[in-house]
Amino acid sequence: MAQRKLTRITMQFVKDQLVDERLNYKFDAVAQRQEIAAIRWQHKNYAGKYTRLHTPYGKLEVCHDWGGWMVRRDGAPLVHTRSPRPVNFASQRVAKAGGLVHLMDGFGDAPPYKDGLWWDIKRPTAEHSVQIPDDFAVDPSLSDDHECGRQRLDQLLKESAATASAADENLVLDLEAVARSWQLPPPTWTKRAHGCFELNTPYGILVVRRLVGWTVELNGRPLVWAVGSEKVIFDKLEHAKTSGLAHAPDYGDIRFVDGTWWDKRADN
Repeated sequence: MAQRKLTRITMQFVKDQLVDERLNYKFDAVAQRQEIAAIRWQHKNYAGKYTRLHTPYGKLEVCHDWGGWMVRRDGAPLVHTRSPRPVNFASQRVAKAGGLVHLMDGFGDAPPYKDGLWWDIKRPTAEHSVQIPDDFAVDPSLSDDHECGRQRLDQLLKESAATASAADENLVLDLEAVARSWQLPPPTWTKRAHGCFELNTPYGILVVRRLVGWTVELNGRPLVWAVGSEKVIFDKLEHAKTSGLAHAPDYGDIRFVDGTWWDKRADN
């Protein structure tokens, strides 16, 4: 593994950000594992300043800082408990491994990897108690993989008088492209009830439930069309889950752009 070559003055400024040798060697060993080395990272630009990896847990980015290499997940840097600044790794390979080791932190019920590093997510504290509204009774005869077809789904939504409409072909194609870009398997959702799945995330509780088709919610806030504010209803469960994961990090003006967003009326 490449060693740091930092001047004494530089060391004074970044010493609290440096990952110690023990962790560097540990992450370097992770980087050499066959399944990790096989992961294909992409360059953000021709200069190659950033490399990125799209995953169901967010987008990892690794770039060179003046004190070393840093890693971010959906814009949030990996930091050390002793410093609010991004941690610096000895090499790009080690930074990638560090990001992958911590990639799943905050998702599901698994505890985060405890090594003094964590993602510095600057946003309101996520909710951990979500009441599922009873919009429609779920037909117990419908299996989770049941699909109506978009035309039939639209008809059922009109008959139900719901303020909702089915995901169109363009949205579905966008989500399928997102799922294909993931080189890692998605997290396992918890089945809370028939037709209702839940996933803890660093941004709150994602819920996918059957509302004639499937609706997606984050902390009780539904995914709606950006124009018209109708709930988006998916015919296929996997499309609904993919949409939830793609939009989970949305905050402020930073969001996944596909013509949908979390219902803003809850802010009023």
